[in-house]
Amino acid sequence: MIGNTVGPYRVVRKISQGGMGVVYEAIHDAIERRVAIKVLHADLSTNHEVVTRFFNVI
Repeated sequence: MIGNTVGPYRVVRKISQGGMGVVYEAIHDAIERRVAIKVLHADLSTNHEVVTRFFNVI
């Protein structure tokens, strides 16, 4: 994932990892905006309850 792009954002490093997924730091090179991108573990993506919880966690 590091070095890949998600939309206009380039993933630069892994910030954290937990039971549901991974959080990466990414940057929009044109405007120098930094964001966090949360990614759900692939093996959990077919479980509707887990996906719902993933989107409801702040």
